[in-house]
Amino acid sequence: MKIVNQQIIKETNLKRIYTTIGNEPGISRAQLAKETELSRATVSSLVDELIRMRFVVDGGASDINSIGRRPNMLFVNDAETFIGVVDWTGEGIRCVIIGAGCTIVKESFSTFDLQNWSIDEICNQIDQNIISEIKGDNILLGLCIVVPAMIDPVSKQIISTVINIEENNTIVSELKKKFKDIPVAFLNDTACLAYAEKIFSNIRESNFVYVNIEEGVGATLFMNGEFLRGSNGMATQFGHFSIDRNGPKCRCGNRGCFELMVGENALGHRVEQLAKDKFPESVLAHIPSKEIKFNTVRQAVNLKDECAITAVSMVAEDLAFGLNNLISLYNPELIVLGGRGAQLGDYFMSEIKKNMLSNGFTRLVNNVSLRYAKQNENAKVKGAAKIYLDKFLVITENPTGDLFI
Repeated sequence: MKIVNQQIIKETNLKRIYTTIGNEPGISRAQLAKETELSRATVSSLVDELIRMRFVVDGGASDINSIGRRPNMLFVNDAETFIGVVDWTGEGIRCVIIGAGCTIVKESFSTFDLQNWSIDEICNQIDQNIISEIKGDNILLGLCIVVPAMIDPVSKQIISTVINIEENNTIVSELKKKFKDIPVAFLNDTACLAYAEKIFSNIRESNFVYVNIEEGVGATLFMNGEFLRGSNGMATQFGHFSIDRNGPKCRCGNRGCFELMVGENALGHRVEQLAKDKFPESVLAHIPSKEIKFNTVRQAVNLKDECAITAVSMVAEDLAFGLNNLISLYNPELIVLGGRGAQLGDYFMSEIKKNMLSNGFTRLVNNVSLRYAKQNENAKVKGAAKIYLDKFLVITENPTGDLFI
């Protein structure tokens, strides 16, 4: 029993050191000892082991001006250890190879028939664009499958109203069977975006919400600095809050769902109806609703188009209503708005804030900061890689084909 405990302690400390090096590239052994509160001898021994296993590289002496010997800088091995990320969207599959330092090395995108896709087709994309690209002695640390969906860890089923997936699907087990020798993690897309924002934008608030506004709406909640119930999307389905019980029927079975009123598809329908009923001279009047995107409407707002301004105001009012309900339930310190919805710009943000203050629980709303996400279009795949490295990666020379949800 003592040997087992010592092994667990060693593995835990290896992971602590590896994670710290990843979060603070160029850190020295002395700094590691101070931050982890381990002895210098222990840190030096564990770092040497990580270097031998090719998880970490010694970057040589730093260029810091100091008296005496300059400390050596340590980095995670971004050149030989990689994470494969599969971003599965409503449009297709994006396969990305990311170095352990969260540097994108290679990527490809493939569209497919949304109605007639097959699991074999997805596996072929992963084989061709990730597995076969890890050549020679390079190491694939794990594979992340990112979906705009909930992933139920009990039934191991993917539940989505965005991508065309059967209700009682076996996608998780089929993909894991295909890649049985590789650790595989299934992750919710909004969770990946939220984690990227937390890590790479250095969010200090312990309790915050990331709201992802795309075709639909998703949210990830952090409590005391950690995911609420993990990164599988099961904690909340913010997009399926009902804000109109007599509203249109949603694919989830509910009526008047948030994402039907606030998502990009909903905006197109609003604009089309407004142009028809009130603003026939709008620059948007002759654009089909399916072609009206967030960016299209923002450009029209900048031209002072009344139809666009009215539509954005309506969406902002509904979004503020949903956010105020979320604040009453959860009382976060910060709400970050991400996804393509951020393309609606400053006017949209000002309208949201105005409506939140006029209709919400004033004391709680006044305590919440609201801003757009700061990360770029690669946030999702980099966030997925970082979740895997921080939460799931097991430091071992012989990785097993574990499944993480």
